[in-house]
Amino acid sequence: MRPGWALFLALLVSDAQGLEYDWWVAADGAVLREATWLPEGERRGTLVVLPGHQEFAEKYEELAEWGTSWNWEVRFLEWRGQGLSDRVLEDRQKAHHLDFAVPARDLADWLDARGEDLVRPVIVVAHSMGAHLALRALADRPWTPIDAMVLASPMLVPSTRPFPAAVARLTAALAVRLGLGEQYAPGQGAYIRERQHFDQNPVTSDPYRWAVHHDHFRERPKLALGGVTWGWLDAAMRSWRVVDATAPGAIHAPVLILSAPEDRMVVSRLHSDFCSRLRDCELAVFPGARHELLMEADEHRKRVLQQVESFLERLARDSGPLKRMQRPIGGPRPGGWIAVAPSRESALQKRPFGNQVGGDRGAESAQPAVSKVGRRPLSTDAQNGFI
Repeated sequence: MRPGWALFLALLVSDAQGLEYDWWVAADGAVLREATWLPEGERRGTLVVLPGHQEFAEKYEELAEWGTSWNWEVRFLEWRGQGLSDRVLEDRQKAHHLDFAVPARDLADWLDARGEDLVRPVIVVAHSMGAHLALRALADRPWTPIDAMVLASPMLVPSTRPFPAAVARLTAALAVRLGLGEQYAPGQGAYIRERQHFDQNPVTSDPYRWAVHHDHFRERPKLALGGVTWGWLDAAMRSWRVVDATAPGAIHAPVLILSAPEDRMVVSRLHSDFCSRLRDCELAVFPGARHELLMEADEHRKRVLQQVESFLERLARDSGPLKRMQRPIGGPRPGGWIAVAPSRESALQKRPFGNQVGGDRGAESAQPAVSKVGRRPLSTDAQNGFI
């Protein structure tokens, strides 16, 4: 059976079993969706999966099954402004933030709130924007309970092609000052399914994994999210300056960065320098792969997951808190979704006043180039991202 069809059938079975999730209330009253997959065996730790822009829990079921097959408990937080978490604007299609410190604080607060329930070690597995927000959370609050991080195609700076990053940064800041922060940035707009085509897409070479994202948007329109606003772009650029200046001194946890050199969604050329300035960082490069490394075709995804497994093995050898990776007999075993709260309404009963907008619910290539970075002197250059 082709891997794509296996994925399709797995998703059908998953949907037939029903989806359970929980709601978490942030300090300002925003309600965020969270989900948990449990392994069948003894839990060896917790993988905290953090999605990128537009993404949602259902898209990560395949990755969660991989995690539970290694006896990891998998937790998922859906950022405010996307999925079924509260949206920031009345127009649900607009991806908008005025300050990335807010969703980063959500992550830190959520981990603190769930701390007693999380089996240590806690390993963050974050994609793109989710990786940026994980870095920002640790930059702002270094004591956040994160033991290691796997950052897939981290969005240190979003790609603003054909405009240079410096021009985009200054233009976005001016647009916000002029009161245009809630307007779409150039080239952005509402999500329209009929305009989405697999050919030439910049995120994955796998048509089946590409379709998972868009099929869920079509079948459940409240999941859909369009492009970013001027405010979002300005917030992302300003947040990178904070992360670039602060994170190298604040982050002590081991980090694995997974990078695609031909990435068209983020500025991947910054990954190497940023990794070199962290205290304990490995950089794995995957030539020929696209932006969504965790959703790529099997020829790339297999090598990506092998790199993650090797990273976790290294942590087990070097630091001791991780149990050795032992593949379960019989292959992957999908975990089940659980819910701590029976419904969104139960979370809303505890919700303070606020004005957030609510929602509903192949052939192998060569091995990746890996750079292992030890404890290096930290650079004080906080401006190297804008080139």
